[in-house]
Amino acid sequence: MAVFDKIVSVLESIIKALVGLFVLTLSVMTFLQVILRYVFKTGLAFNDEFCRTLFVFIIFLILPYASLHNMHMQLDIISGKVEKAKPILRSVAWIVEFTFFSFMIVNGYGYALANLKKIASSLQISYYYIYMIIPIACALGDIFLIYRLAKVLQAKKKGVSWLEAYESCMAEEDLERDED
Repeated sequence: MAVFDKIVSVLESIIKALVGLFVLTLSVMTFLQVILRYVFKTGLAFNDEFCRTLFVFIIFLILPYASLHNMHMQLDIISGKVEKAKPILRSVAWIVEFTFFSFMIVNGYGYALANLKKIASSLQISYYYIYMIIPIACALGDIFLIYRLAKVLQAKKKGVSWLEAYESCMAEEDLERDED
């Protein structure tokens, strides 16, 4: 498990660094474009497409990060009323999330391949490279879900209930998030 912890930690660090870099770049490029358009009455030809691509990359890279830290939006209407339903509902949610990510890996790669010969007009790169963020991010999401499941199963081996195992896994993540 220590190796898996290290791999997930490295992947998470890479995601955070990339998202930070992309947000900074997006902010600078947007600010630059505004200054160029309204002050100098000109603009960068590639900037709109570049910023749009960065925005898509940010969104897709946040998906696995949010999955790792259980930060996706949740409605606890049922689980808040029936405590015994929580483990079942969380298991169903994980299965749905894993299935979605797996579906997006296969179809996202197919979509990227279908756009291999299309070239982004102002960036002059193949859309394949832009759309590959979909299967890459979803593969990371599946890896992080498997990691979370492994953490719950590890806690379950210690003889606790499913709900306690899940809650202990989430409590560790909350503590780690507070330390960051």
